[in-house]
Amino acid sequence: MAGEGLAFAGVSLEQYAGVTAAVVEEIPLADVLAQEQIEPASWASAEPKWAQTLAESPDLMLVYAQKRRVAEDALGRSISPLDDDPGSWAAMLAALSVADDLAAVLKPMGLRATDVGRVGRAWNKKAAADPEVTRALSEAAAKPAPAPKVKVEPTKLKPFPWSPKRAAASAGDAARAAASTGAEGDDLLTPIEGSLPVEVDVDLYAALAVALHLLPAERAAILPLCGLDEPMFAALAARWRAKLQADPDLNAELSVKTTDHREALRRMLAGAPAQIAGR
Repeated sequence: MAGEGLAFAGVSLEQYAGVTAAVVEEIPLADVLAQEQIEPASWASAEPKWAQTLAESPDLMLVYAQKRRVAEDALGRSISPLDDDPGSWAAMLAALSVADDLAAVLKPMGLRATDVGRVGRAWNKKAAADPEVTRALSEAAAKPAPAPKVKVEPTKLKPFPWSPKRAAASAGDAARAAASTGAEGDDLLTPIEGSLPVEVDVDLYAALAVALHLLPAERAAILPLCGLDEPMFAALAARWRAKLQADPDLNAELSVKTTDHREALRRMLAGAPAQIAGR
């Protein structure tokens, strides 16, 4: 796996993803460094080196996006009624689908793009496991409703699957912990029910689109990481366009996740040397 065993000042790619994800969730840097047993001086040394390395390595950038997704899921918080009510979730997506400014919808509700990404991944997982959930979401989407009022739990620092105490757990406990946070593995090429992950995972497709947009010179290196060449990508993009045109809620979900990935990668590039960050 790309990045396995690589570290700067003792900080691994997983830890870099976890710390940066926590900071976006407004968790104090000192708190997350203490949880991950990273010395502040080590972080100060590692952060710019990881930013530079990721900016120069499209394969690592996509792995970073996946690791960050796992970290975001580990930091999940309760958002009622979006977590459990398909009608409320469908109404939220409908509101986002017509919004010119996503932040203008989310911020007054106390939500972040990462919250929408987490809730969306949870609903996608429920729908994949239970056809009744898919039916309920479809029925709710067909009945327009205003965006719901939400009750948002404060963000709390929680261990990541790779955090020191969790990493020391038994193999069985670690596997259950990863599953509970929504970890879905890091392999971009292993088929999911006969399809490449980027063909069925809207989050991964958003990450790919952002990487191609921010690093156009690396296009020839990025596409094969997802099992694609140019003709395959053109066909993939056409299929996604068709799905998005037919499903406004999916389109809204993609917009939020694209914004989330774009801001995360821009923050990362901003930490790289000027000649890289200015690409």
